[in-house]
Amino acid sequence: PFALVYRWFLFYQPAPVIHLFHIFSGLALAAFNFGPQLYHSVICVFVQFLMLRLMGRTVTAVLSSFTFQMVYLLLGYYYTATEEYDIKWTMPHCVLTLKLIGLSFDFYDGGKEAPQLSEEQKKSALTSVPSLLEVFGFSYFYGG
Repeated sequence: PFALVYRWFLFYQPAPVIHLFHIFSGLALAAFNFGPQLYHSVICVFVQFLMLRLMGRTVTAVLSSFTFQMVYLLLGYYYTATEEYDIKWTMPHCVLTLKLIGLSFDFYDGGKEAPQLSEEQKKSALTSVPSLLEVFGFSYFYGG
């Protein structure tokens, strides 16, 4: 249903409207499935934004992003582990972790000269720090 609403009503809207739709639809899905535990994703997205904003285009920022996101996810796995198959917040958080680490790589690549980049890197490189709205919209996009 979210994809139909997006396609029928929001496809040609300005980017901020689309980002808001992705944020609200993604948070609604997270709240429905995981209740108050959705704060885990909000924390990680906000920390990622702060890292991009404060640390800039450095290898340290990429390594810090990788370390923080992976440690947070692994601690989540450790503290929610049971003997049964459960669907918990850690399942979609794994995808979010990969997206946020990829975001830091894309931002880092945006500072390199064009001849140094592969074709794939040229397509995904970010030339400026994304806004908080853009980072949250990217992170909570329901399509993955």
